[in-house]
Amino acid sequence: MLSWIFSSPSSPPPPPGTRLIPCSVPDLNIAQEWVYTVGLVVSAQLDPQKLQESLLMLIERKFPRAGARLAFRNGAYEFQIPDKFDAETPAASFTVERHTDPCPHRDTVLPSSAPSSTSKPTLIITPPPPLATLFRSPTCPQTLSAFLLPHVPLLHIHLSLYPADDNLTLIGVTMPHIAFDGVGIGVLLRAWTHVLNHSDGGDWARGVESVEGMPWDLVPFGDGDAARKQHDGVDDEEGEELCPARGWYPTTLRGTVTFIARMVYSQVCDPREVMLYVRVPKAWLKGVKAGIMEELLENARGGGGTRQREKGEEEEKEGEWVGSSDVLVAWWVKLLHVHRPPTDTTPLHVHMAKDLRPLRIFSPSHCSPSDPAAAASSDPLPLPATYINNAWCNFPALTAPVATLQRMSVGEVALRVRRAILGYTGAGGYSHSDVEGDNRRDVEAGRNNWATNILHDVAWLSTNANAQKIKTAQILPCPPDGDCLNLSNWRAAGFGGLDFGGGMVDDVDDQADSKKQAKVAFVHWYASSKASTPVPRRQVGTVLMEDEEVVWVGKMCGAGEAERVRRIWGDFVGA
Repeated sequence: MLSWIFSSPSSPPPPPGTRLIPCSVPDLNIAQEWVYTVGLVVSAQLDPQKLQESLLMLIERKFPRAGARLAFRNGAYEFQIPDKFDAETPAASFTVERHTDPCPHRDTVLPSSAPSSTSKPTLIITPPPPLATLFRSPTCPQTLSAFLLPHVPLLHIHLSLYPADDNLTLIGVTMPHIAFDGVGIGVLLRAWTHVLNHSDGGDWARGVESVEGMPWDLVPFGDGDAARKQHDGVDDEEGEELCPARGWYPTTLRGTVTFIARMVYSQVCDPREVMLYVRVPKAWLKGVKAGIMEELLENARGGGGTRQREKGEEEEKEGEWVGSSDVLVAWWVKLLHVHRPPTDTTPLHVHMAKDLRPLRIFSPSHCSPSDPAAAASSDPLPLPATYINNAWCNFPALTAPVATLQRMSVGEVALRVRRAILGYTGAGGYSHSDVEGDNRRDVEAGRNNWATNILHDVAWLSTNANAQKIKTAQILPCPPDGDCLNLSNWRAAGFGGLDFGGGMVDDVDDQADSKKQAKVAFVHWYASSKASTPVPRRQVGTVLMEDEEVVWVGKMCGAGEAERVRRIWGDFVGA
């Protein structure tokens, strides 16, 4: 009779008229508390109505999960996708701010306008622009908890429009990190610009129908328990704790205090923050890579002998290799630490975010829920290229004392980065920009090893206990006495190739050339969070974008540190 007293409380029902998708393990990542903004700088006048109408239709018909609401229900985060989008339930929030005066922050918003060398990298140090006010509206959610309020869309688009003679439009795309990663939002933005440029006279439906969308029910990672059981190499016995993901270090209270105190001390000693950008010409990068490859080829020839090949196996290039991204990362990491004393033995731990989409580690039943034939296959599949939610994992790319890093050549560092990538993902585990030409490897090679590695990390990260340990610094990305640098590579997101020409205002002169003048000229990122979990921007470096000629990298740092980098810049770059 009193059983109702001891029974579990009933689960709150979801809102009527919604479809539910649980947040996956990568969604619940170490940056899940962040709200981040991708800030696109376009040197053109854009029409807000065209942008809004095209994006809303695209989300409604092709990417309904991008129009979901975030909820925390029954102890878990989930996406609640409305069955119908309308004025009461918009697929995204749009705000517009029209300015009568030219942009006062043009030189910091568009650093590419600064004088630059065409043959060698160019260092640009600027004050950080007020990204929060330029790319976000006053009503834009600033924290994860604000996105959990009822009726709040995942996407908030803010347009800053400037006078015709300024020829500038700023597009802020704000979202919770729990819903999108950089490559995922790049998928949606590329689809958006495709619609703008493939629709006649505002007939957005034509452009939308030519876009491949993302199925609303695509759940490639399953739930946390499924992640543990996808591979025999991942131990899921009850009561047995998995080893930490590679690159993470359990610590004591003393270690936690030491780690936090070192971070705070470095900021107190150098409080004024600046943005450090480098414009890297692709021709220069190609030349550096060619020199490294020539040296590696000579080493391979001098070593004599080759690996044994299976009967019938195709011939491969002998020796090791590096990609252009490896060379860029190696050069970038060395630049950020070349100003340190040559006796500095502080251990440096470099983590890189790895895009998991191209890797053949996913269950066919999860990747192709609407394709019975594909779902019945036993072979793991890569993710559909249209997957917009988080699909990444951090891995340790480089560990070395600072002094050792300074003595190493760019080629040596690049090779260590490439070995780390192959050790983590195997010969077949490459991202879209890692591998070029004859260096493409068989995606089947070494699958068991890298699948075990990645699935172990996914399983470890899937437990709430481990996530809480990371949040409270009981597990660190480096030893307490070390330095950590997190690198993100947005080349695969394709921000530099976005063309908003189809969204220009109708009265712009020279319409025939409008598309050429509506490409993204620069991209910024900005993140916010609640006060108890601040965003460590000084510990994050980003490959921001690339176009036909250059690659841009950037990092926030103290003004004193930036000045020390500037002083040695000429010697470092070989000017």
